[in-house]
Formats: sequence, C-alpha cells, structure tokens
Amino acid sequence: MDGLSPASSDRARLLAYEETVLTTWPALEQVFYDGWILRFAGGFTGRANSVNPLYAGSGDGPALPDKIARCERLYAERGLDCVFRLTPLADPELDAELAARGYERERTSIALILDLDRVVAETPAGGDTGGSGLVLMARPEAAWVDAYQAAGARPAEARPLFEAILARIPGRAIYAMVADAGGAGAAVAQGVIDGERVHLVNIATAPGARRRGLARRLVAELAVQARRAGAVEGLIHVAADNAAAVALYDGFGAREAYRYHYRRQSDASGDRYAMRPAP
Repeated sequence: MDGLSPASSDRARLLAYEETVLTTWPALEQVFYDGWILRFAGGFTGRANSVNPLYAGSGDGPALPDKIARCERLYAERGLDCVFRLTPLADPELDAELAARGYERERTSIALILDLDRVVAETPAGGDTGGSGLVLMARPEAAWVDAYQAAGARPAEARPLFEAILARIPGRAIYAMVADAGGAGAAVAQGVIDGERVHLVNIATAPGARRRGLARRLVAELAVQARRAGAVEGLIHVAADNAAAVALYDGFGAREAYRYHYRRQSDASGDRYAMRPAP
C-alpha cells in the first residue's frame, strides 16, 4: 500500500485527512500554537491528548526548544503526560529534537482509505450485511456504550470522558451494533461523516464474539450508510502491529495513506485511559 508523500501535492490531501481526524474525534479542550494543535481530554486516548503539528509555523515564532517547553508546561498544568503525535506533516527536525530530549517513541499507526463504492458493491443489497441483531443508532445509546465497555477497549472508569467526547462530535454520526441472542451488544462500530469522507472509529468486539466476522459486517454496514449520506471514501486507523485488523481492511481493498507515531516524555506515567491497543 503506497502512502502519501508530504513533499508532494499529496500534502494537501494528507492535511485534509488529518483535519477530518481531529474534527470527528474531538478533544475537550484545544490550544492553537504556531501551527501546532494541543489537545486535552483528561488523558483519554492519544489523538485527543497530544500535540499535533499540522501547519507551518509563522517563521518568526519561538524556537523549537521553547515551543516544546511550553507544551510540556501546558500538559503538566493539567496533570497530563506531554505526548506528540507525529504524522508526515510534522517537521522531521521535531522528531529528532524530541528523541534527543529523551522522548520515547511509542506505537505506530496506519491511516487507511476505503473506497466506499467498492465496499458497497461487495455488500448485499438492502443495507443489512446479513444475519440478525443489527441495530443502527443516530446517537450513542447506553446499550452501545455498554457494549463498547464490555469489549474491553476502554477501562470502565473512563466512561464519563468517553461519553463527553462522543457528545462533542459535530455533524452526523452513525452508531452500529450487533446484538447477541440475549440482546446484549456483541460488537459495535461508529462512523462520523465529514463532507465526502466518513471516519470509522471505535470498532470493538466482545471477547466471546470474536472470529465471527462481526467487525467486517459492521464496517460494511457503516460504509453503506455513509455512501447513502453522500460520503465517497472512508478513513480508518489501525495499529501497525494489529495483524488481524490490517488483514480485515485489506479484505476491503483499503490502501495506506500515511503512518504516524507518538513521542512521550521518558519520565511520563502513560495515558490514564489509553485505548488498548490505541491508534
């Protein structure tokens, strides 16, 4: 899968993808600082609690060490680790500087693009991808959140922050769930539409329901619903070392757009509520 090059005309497309990511998975607080977006959400997930270098700085702004120091202060004031999320949009000098300052490199994730027309063409007509128990919601009802928690993707004590982020999502969101015979959620997924793009997030399956194709069914269903709403491509993130998820999206014909990784202060304690695994 070929990724976008930040040194080419693809940079504008990469920026558009990142804007979708940050719009559709909002933080609870943001600070804009000389081309960087500092995001805070009580320590809940990496994308919502990290420095995201997105745009070129002013050129006559603060020196790089001073910018990093200010970020460290702002995160420390909130009792959070200072973490940088580094996409190809970030200056390579920043990654090198963070490494020199002792920031530890953490998980690498892949941003994948789905052609919704292809997914829809391979999905049975009628929208429902087969089987019973499929439920679609316009908002995250308690049963959906319960199912997500039961899947073990996030610790129970993080639920208030999770719900607070969900409540801040702008635009149209679609929540999908497959219920088991007893009515409990066996698998869940979420799609947030941003213009002609849908961001697929929070895909999780209960331990006892795995290897039954439920995640595939939900992704296909969200693709169908998003295409009906006018979206033409899907954006999804997966941990680079999650072979099962990578294989799932390969089956949909996903192509790699770009990769990113995190840098965390070496003396930091770790995200209190990080997704396991966390893209």
